[in-house]
Amino acid sequence: MLRKALNIIGTMILLLLIAAVLPLTLPKLFGYRLYHILTPSMEPAIWMDSIVYVRSVDPEELQEGDVLRIRFETVKGSLYTEIKAPDGTAVYRGNGKE
Repeated sequence: MLRKALNIIGTMILLLLIAAVLPLTLPKLFGYRLYHILTPSMEPAIWMDSIVYVRSVDPEELQEGDVLRIRFETVKGSLYTEIKAPDGTAVYRGNGKE
């Protein structure tokens, strides 16, 4: 009887561990990356200390209001608040910096 109870408890602990790890590993199979939001610059849309899932998309898929993660090949520590298209229209503006 005790052996059966310990077996059930062990199985439950294993299932809980698997359930805790799945949100961190399974999205990678579908092309998503996880990012930790370190600053409040995205609030109130995304709160500081949140974990977000990010995937690459074609620019044609983007719609107004989409949250973007943009990677720049530039000097570390540079801050961009706005990116303009060749015609001068803003195509990206940092959240809360309008």
